[in-house]
Amino acid sequence: MIRVIAASIAAAALVAAVPATAQTQAAELSEAQRNAFASWLEAVSEAMTVASDGVQALGEIRPLFAAVRSPAEAKAVGPRIRAIVAGARRKTEQANAMLAAMSVPDLDLGAGLTPKQIVSEARDQNAKVLELLGNVDGLMVAMEIGDRTTGDRLAPKVLEGAFLLIDSNRLLMRNRQAMIPTSESSHQALGVLLQIYRGMKASASAWLRSRGGPQEAVAASFRTELGALARDVRLVAAAGRKNLARERGEVEAGARAGGLSASESADLAAMGRMLDEEAKVFALADDIAALAERESATTAAALTRQASPELLAKLSELELRFHAITTAQTTIAAGIAR
Repeated sequence: MIRVIAASIAAAALVAAVPATAQTQAAELSEAQRNAFASWLEAVSEAMTVASDGVQALGEIRPLFAAVRSPAEAKAVGPRIRAIVAGARRKTEQANAMLAAMSVPDLDLGAGLTPKQIVSEARDQNAKVLELLGNVDGLMVAMEIGDRTTGDRLAPKVLEGAFLLIDSNRLLMRNRQAMIPTSESSHQALGVLLQIYRGMKASASAWLRSRGGPQEAVAASFRTELGALARDVRLVAAAGRKNLARERGEVEAGARAGGLSASESADLAAMGRMLDEEAKVFALADDIAALAERESATTAAALTRQASPELLAKLSELELRFHAITTAQTTIAAGIAR
């Protein structure tokens, strides 16, 4: 029993250390189905990571674009920008080829989620990346020839594409979460991180749509979304704390049973420390909810004044806290899984 608990918690921590959406409810699959799905999902995740690497490389383009003040300067940086775009396009096309070569298992993962949907969403995400790369190419040409009309039309699209990584991480995370039953607190722990990405996307979208001046409808929608986020992250945390309490009870019962070897006692102590770390995730959820409630008073004028999405930056700090927790869990899990 002790080894089963240890393996379960260790595996959950290792999964949590990899980016997976908050509303997903993992179906109860058989062990054979879960193992087969896990192997298949690793292949899908590998393809999505290849594409994500290409998108991340686009970060090098921003300072190059920002430094351009004339067509001559655009022509000077053009070769470097085109090389980055070409590399990202190759990675995205490679990811599409990897997805096309996969067979898709017939499984119901719960909440309407299926492997077919996972692959479809990955392909849709890659299509958005390719569209972004085309817009970057078009913007580069416009800057080189001094075509302000085309540049003004494409620049917002390129800027919006800069937030594609949020969606990429969301999809990876949603897929990972599908591997964990809803009866395990690590499922809800991932749900907390997923709510962070939900808030990031809302912040980026509202900010982008407010670049032309105050937009009352945009601000109202943003406030509504943040109110819903605050409510939902509290629900996720409540479910996680309930599961966590049960898991603590199982560990404590194992310790009371007696007759344990030194190694087994050490494993139980380590599991207790892992659960202590998991509790920090649900405390983090309280901070996310409080932040969302404060930001839900944001006005249209305030959104327009922001030089960059302010809520996204604040949520990024909370994301770092989450990853620090999962890093600690993974370190502990490595000892249990030895």
